[in-house]
Amino acid sequence: MVIGALNLAVADGGLGTGNGVAGGAIALVLGLIAMVLGRLALARSRRTGRTTDQPDHERALQ
Repeated sequence: MVIGALNLAVADGGLGTGNGVAGGAIALVLGLIAMVLGRLALARSRRTGRTTDQPDHERALQ
């Protein structure tokens, strides 16, 4: 995401100039989407109390 924003900040010209403006914009948007989805997954895992160090079948035996 940071690289996409940096690319947009320093690119000369606009779309179609070959400076990667479209790629930078896409990277910025995908980075924001990834951050939101990661935050939602983290919040969900905290809500359910699940940990990654113990498999489901071992937790069911306790």
